[in-house]
Amino acid sequence: MTAPVTTSENASGLYTVRFSMPAKWTMETLPEPIDNRVKLRKVPAEYRLAYRFVGRRIQSRIDMAETKISEVMRTNQLQPDSSLIMAGYDGPRVPPNRKRWEIMQVVR
Repeated sequence: MTAPVTTSENASGLYTVRFSMPAKWTMETLPEPIDNRVKLRKVPAEYRLAYRFVGRRIQSRIDMAETKISEVMRTNQLQPDSSLIMAGYDGPRVPPNRKRWEIMQVVR
């Protein structure tokens, strides 16, 4: 898997799973889902700051990412336009100490 995957839970306990596809794919060239509960939807492009790390997803690494992102925003006079977004790049068979993560934030 090379594209980031994010998840979010709604008030009913249902999850939305988002796969960010590389620019080479279009809505017309993506494969059709075989499960009718899966919906493909194009979302508007946005700018994000990201901090990458490899290893276990622990709070100290998330806190470090938030600090680094805040520093870059302050230095470049950018404004946040979202809460933090966590993205994972590896499936369940990848050992935890080798998993790749990004902490992102949408900026205006």
